[in-house]
Amino acid sequence: MILTPAKTVPGILEDCGNKGNRWAIIETAGFREFCEQGVELDREIVSIAERFGIRFIGPNCIGVINMDNCLSVPFTRLKKRVKFGDVSIISQSGGVALAAMNIMASEGLGLNKFISVGNMLNISAVDMLETLIEDDGTGLIFMYLESVRNGRRLMEVARMSPKPVLVFKSNIGSLGKVIAASHTASLSSDDKVVDAAFQQAGIIRIRDATTFGNSLKILELPPMRGKNLAIISRAGGHAVIAADACELSGFNMAEFPDSFLLEIEKHFRASVIRLTNPLDLGDLFDLDVYAQIMERTLQLDSVDGIVFLHTSMDTEHQASRILLERIIDLVNRYEKPVAFYISSDAQEVYHLK
Repeated sequence: MILTPAKTVPGILEDCGNKGNRWAIIETAGFREFCEQGVELDREIVSIAERFGIRFIGPNCIGVINMDNCLSVPFTRLKKRVKFGDVSIISQSGGVALAAMNIMASEGLGLNKFISVGNMLNISAVDMLETLIEDDGTGLIFMYLESVRNGRRLMEVARMSPKPVLVFKSNIGSLGKVIAASHTASLSSDDKVVDAAFQQAGIIRIRDATTFGNSLKILELPPMRGKNLAIISRAGGHAVIAADACELSGFNMAEFPDSFLLEIEKHFRASVIRLTNPLDLGDLFDLDVYAQIMERTLQLDSVDGIVFLHTSMDTEHQASRILLERIIDLVNRYEKPVAFYISSDAQEVYHLK
């Protein structure tokens, strides 16, 4: 791992080659992204690498993290906030990659590999994508790109991936060109072409931090086998909003058997709510019964997934936490997704993440 002034890097890389070292991470900045003299330094280290058969990540990168073997070489000081998991990150920007890790930590998502590729003089983001597709520890791949140098190869690799590939492609307009060029020596590309190419290749395009976190959480769930949803809500208004969103997204409301609805109605204190799908449980206050209803719903062949909207009162926080744990267990047992929305105070929502 090389982090010395740029002018010293060619000599150090040559020393590595003479000693038989064939792998390097060059974190040093000050190459073509910085000045004209840096272009010549680029040529020198590329030539040295070719002569010795060295493969290197960088330059101008933060480094890499491998949670499988505890390798961590970023030059920034890091606390282990993010847990071990199956999400791997490839990023042209070290700062964006660190921000992605912070989002993952706050959302309870786990990291597997972190690769800051920088200027990509020798190893490209697509090279790393190919590697992570074959990596046993990686289940989801997120890429942050400021340029797409070989779009056809990216499309071919992504199209063949059995794992979801999410890409945040920035540097799409004139305002970002100058900073991107000085940041990672990146050139902008026609965004409409990028958009169309991503759709053809099955790449999930990310445009903001919220979509990033939500997409990872969604993709961690078991896949839906069809388009039939059940909506279960503690409030009628939430149920209506969810039903609208589901219809606009192309889902269907699953049919509930009469026997199923009659079984649920036995738990109600008063028959003041007409039971249907969406299922309004506003007359129920026993969260243990909620868990039973969730399980019974997941058992229905007509249901491919559930949207569950819950309001946690101040006196119910512990019971709500237990309910969520039971729902997670049910998701794993029945291999059907449950999207869980909770309305509560900010501290409790953060705890449940």
